[in-house]
Amino acid sequence: MFFTGKFILDLAQFVEGQGMDKSKIYNAAGFSEKKLMQQDFFVDYDCISEVFMTIKNEIGPPCFGLHMGEQINLMATRYVDRLMDSCSNVQEAFEHAIAYSKLISDSMKCTLEIFDNHFQVNFELNPNWAIRDDYAIIQNLDLALICAKNSLFRLTNREFYPSEVNLYYPKPKRLSEHYRLFNCHLRFNRPVSSIVFNRHILEKPILNNKQGLLEQLKEVANKVLASLPDESPLILNVKKSILKNITPTSFHMSHVAKDLNMTPRTLQRRLKAENTTFKQVQNQMRLVKKFMGQGFDSLDEIAYLVGYSESSALVRGFKSWTGQSPGKYLESMRIKKNKPGITQ
Repeated sequence: MFFTGKFILDLAQFVEGQGMDKSKIYNAAGFSEKKLMQQDFFVDYDCISEVFMTIKNEIGPPCFGLHMGEQINLMATRYVDRLMDSCSNVQEAFEHAIAYSKLISDSMKCTLEIFDNHFQVNFELNPNWAIRDDYAIIQNLDLALICAKNSLFRLTNREFYPSEVNLYYPKPKRLSEHYRLFNCHLRFNRPVSSIVFNRHILEKPILNNKQGLLEQLKEVANKVLASLPDESPLILNVKKSILKNITPTSFHMSHVAKDLNMTPRTLQRRLKAENTTFKQVQNQMRLVKKFMGQGFDSLDEIAYLVGYSESSALVRGFKSWTGQSPGKYLESMRIKKNKPGITQ
């Protein structure tokens, strides 16, 4: 559950252009610029979330991800870009971008679907990333969508607009920047986000391609991928099931087992084989923290959403996996937000 450290360098570069002191980004991340520049250095979701929250509190631009993708060339995507540039046509380039997207982050599962008249690149949130603050999730997604569009221009030197963009999040109050950059039909509250283009684009040749480099680049990329952590598909599917519809029923093992087409006993046995339990997977979701961070005033409301019978049971559960009460946790977060960071 990671991002390349170079993504923080990209964030720092962009906010500096927006008038923000980039040292605040490095302080929030807890790493120096030199450390983040190291080859194959990755940071976890907590680190990236902290950086996005700093940006939100400092300047809070609603279209941060869209504008960042429009205005700067990302260091985070550079290796994947080189892989794409070494391909013969757009389809091969996008297939390689999908295959090696984890070199950038595993926050979203990327897939390519090809139909009779169109193709689409899908971005499905990793459930461990989906429980983070909505601002961070939305800006990261918008950035990924813009990068997909930008890739076509870089590969062909032609401007191609999508025919449709689907977004998992609700419709914002203002859409002028979305329409300016995508220039197409937008659909919100979709189960999976995607960007859709005319199929004929896949046949376009790559300009100035360096095909001789492709195998060499793939060899290095495969070594990096092999070294990255990978969560069990079963545990990922359990988390996805819980997130499908946040109600008390989604937190019952019987509900999740049915959703995964197995009996509760089978699910319990398979989780045991993964050295975990259903309750431990629930605790990893940290949904209570997400809801508390979104300003829910009532513990009773949060307790209902995450499947507790009453708020007192929620408090006991929260203390069991964090070591502190919800009230103390919120106070510690306020202190942390106002405390100067320390670079390493």
